[in-house]
Amino acid sequence: RPTAIAVNPLRRRIYWIEQEMSQAKLRSAYLDGDDIKTLVQDLGTVSGLIVDPFTDGRVYWSDMVAGYVESVNATGGDRQRVIYKGLHKPQSIDILWEDLYYGSEVLGAVYRHNKFGQGVNVSVAMGMIPPFALQLVHPLKQPSGEEFPPNGCQNAMCSFLCVTTDASSDGFKCLCSDNATVIRDGGYRCNSNLA
Repeated sequence: RPTAIAVNPLRRRIYWIEQEMSQAKLRSAYLDGDDIKTLVQDLGTVSGLIVDPFTDGRVYWSDMVAGYVESVNATGGDRQRVIYKGLHKPQSIDILWEDLYYGSEVLGAVYRHNKFGQGVNVSVAMGMIPPFALQLVHPLKQPSGEEFPPNGCQNAMCSFLCVTTDASSDGFKCLCSDNATVIRDGGYRCNSNLA
């Protein structure tokens, strides 16, 4: 069952954690669900997941039970335990430039730590309801138009849902709800397969 989801719009991939009892896997796929890959298999109890927009898509996750943050590159290699001392049960995480922010469920606080594991935790906010979700909003986290691959969905005429993908020569894929298929008739519309 998925417990955390993160998207890398530049690579057009989605990342998620599949938690099974006390073990979890980091998985990845194109935005349309094709090309599913298991990147890391031996994770503990993952509580937060983020794709770093300031690198080439490095993926970070936190383990609230063990109290650390690890990362891998966008294809699952170069695994590193980046922060493992002094963390206070990291529940959710986010990144802004060189800093990783995490919410502590136990202390009801938000902390900042260098994402490369250097330095110490710095308290950003204290005395709050435990932050189960943390999202930083900043102009630096919004890539400019030149950084994004072309939006294949911009002129696509999908009747239900359009997702960009590198798996198609068109740069997009039209999707339909369950029990329906895509019909090409000058556009892309969904046809129900229900009798």
